[in-house]
This record gives sequence, structure tokens and C-alpha cells, in this order.
Amino acid sequence: MKKLINYCIFALFTLISFYVTEKTAVLLRNQDPLMENIKTYKESYDISPVNATIIDNYIIPGVSGQEIDEVKSLIKMRENNLFNELLIVTNQVMPEISLVDNLDKIIVKGNSKKKMVSIILESDRLINYFKDNKIEVSVLVDNNNFESVKYGELINNDYLNYKDVEKKLNNAKRNNNLCIINNNIEDICRKNNKYLVQVNKMLDNTNYIEVKNNLESGDIILVSDNTSYEYINLLIKYINSKNLKIVFLSKLIVE
Repeated sequence: MKKLINYCIFALFTLISFYVTEKTAVLLRNQDPLMENIKTYKESYDISPVNATIIDNYIIPGVSGQEIDEVKSLIKMRENNLFNELLIVTNQVMPEISLVDNLDKIIVKGNSKKKMVSIILESDRLINYFKDNKIEVSVLVDNNNFESVKYGELINNDYLNYKDVEKKLNNAKRNNNLCIINNNIEDICRKNNKYLVQVNKMLDNTNYIEVKNNLESGDIILVSDNTSYEYINLLIKYINSKNLKIVFLSKLIVE
């Protein structure tokens, strides 16, 4: 019994010692002139994350924030004992309500705060326009056209040969686990824990004015195979005039 009491007392003093040591270390760090300088940049560097928006079975992804890692920043600057803003280290701060925790929800838009849109092609028929103009574009692929698509972000759209296309995407290291849902493929995408995406606009030769007039940041635009280069070019120019960036679908929805 006496040994147990002595052990408990020793453990208690050890914990107190660790606690006091840590508090002392924190106090000394906070009094360091370099740390004082780092803290003055906190307001300009720290960005609060934006939570995802969930309505019923649908979701708009959030936006991650960032915060200064004061200790890592201090360690870097202590090497030269000189404050240097370029050596400030930041950490990503994920939203409390996040897409990654709600993969069962269907993504209907990207977050408007990112000032981005995505364009998806039904096949590779129009891909040379985007390649020649160095515009990021996502492409629906199947077992027949997979090998021919050398540009863009590939999205498995082959219900009958889904596993075969998945294997090809994985081997090529081009699999971002995206799924453009439709009546055939949604179930298999859910079973494979894909990001479920529903396009919110579709461009063809009949509706350019409608798409243009309703264009918003975060839009996911599917371009029909029968769309003329003229309308694609007009849409690209209009998107640029709105100061929106055209990005791969994976970039649009990432938090």
C-alpha cells in the first residue's frame, strides 16, 4: 500500500513538473521579440473557414481557412534570429461542417466565395479547343474513349465497365473520385464513396443566352457534344469578363 502511495505521489509530481515546464516554455516563447512580431501578423494571415451548406440531400462545399502556426514560424526564424514574413508558417483549418463528412450528399455548386466555375465535356469531341487555349476542363470518359483523352481531368462515366475504367484511372494516377450523377451511375458511385456531383447548367446550341444571363460563381457547366465552338468561345470570354477562374471540377469542390 505504501509503495502504491509513493508511486502516486511520484506520478503527481511528475505531471506537475511537466505542466509547469510547458507553461514556462509558453511564457518564454510569448516574450520572445520574434514571437511578438509573429503575433502582429495574426489578424492579416488568419482566415476563418466557411461551413458547407446542406439543404436536404444537397450540399455546397465549404471553404477551408488558415491560421498562423506560431511555434513553427518561431523555430524557422530563430535559425537566423531575424523576423522574416516569408518564413511565416500557416496551417489549414477545415470547416466544422465539411463535404468530406457528408459524401452521401449531392454537390450542386461550388462555393461562390472561390470565384471559380467548372466546365465538363460529354466526351472528348471538343477537348482540343480547351487544350489549345490551355483551359482546365473535366471530361466524361468510358472504356471506349479513355485512351484517347490525353488532356483534362477524367471522370468515370461508364456504368457497364465501371470497374475497368476505375482501374485505368488508378493506374494512370488520374482518379479524383468524381461522379456526375445520372439515373444509371448514381448507385454505383455511392457504393464506391465518390463525390456525387449534379451539374447545374448545360450549354448547347440553343441556350447560350440563358446560360450567360444566369452565370454565377460556383457553376458546374456541362457542355453538350453538339455545341459549336462559337458558343463555347463566347461563354469562355464571358466567364473571363466576370473575373471568374475556370478550374477542374476537383478544384471547384475541394474545401
